[in-house]
Amino acid sequence: MSDVNLPPGTLVWVGPTDHPEFVDAFHFCQQNAAQIAVRRDVAELIARPAGYVKQIIVARQDRSPASVEFMELIAGYPDADILGLTAAVCDGEARTGAPWAGLRQIRFCRWAAEIPDRLRRCGFVTPPVRPIRSILFLADRFEIAEPYLDYASSTRIAITWQRLIASPASREFDLVIWDDSIATPTSAGQWSERIVIRDPRVAAKHRWLRVQPQAVEIRSALVGGINDVVSKPCSIADAIA
Repeated sequence: MSDVNLPPGTLVWVGPTDHPEFVDAFHFCQQNAAQIAVRRDVAELIARPAGYVKQIIVARQDRSPASVEFMELIAGYPDADILGLTAAVCDGEARTGAPWAGLRQIRFCRWAAEIPDRLRRCGFVTPPVRPIRSILFLADRFEIAEPYLDYASSTRIAITWQRLIASPASREFDLVIWDDSIATPTSAGQWSERIVIRDPRVAAKHRWLRVQPQAVEIRSALVGGINDVVSKPCSIADAIA
């Protein structure tokens, strides 16, 4: 029997809920999990166990090493999937720090690509998505767009590359991808101006590809009209999904 046919399990969020790099992910979990338990840290979860746990998210805001309690956590919840969500301060930890053994970890800005699917075990139903058939890819060099154009040749998706922001698109697209080679971080107001220039009717979905974006950059982009931000490096499939 698959997880989706079982009663929804409990999501346990371990760590801060109001940290600026985690707040969007936490709010999504809070709104979409059938039941959620919040614990300040792993030690509190050990002291105050939750029942029928199917997903645990550990939000790590610093490079503190894994505790003895974390190993107890893994042993105590054998049926739970455990995901680590790391703040920017943890970047490069695998090379210079002490990453937590046994914990699959993602950078905070990648939560939207990972957490929704994992929450299916906790009652989240993925909403229907309009298929993407046409993409406008904005980048300052053809070499950046070329892999996407090659990828599209083996699919039914039509991708058009352009390098100029200051001119409207020649037609409507399902998705506009803004690569950070041409769309550098800016204010919400500037993002809004960029989007209206390219897409006067704001008919398309807009996505920003950015190398390890910071929380303040993501917030400005989303407030300015970007629908989602994908952290580079990423697969082409993730970038155009």
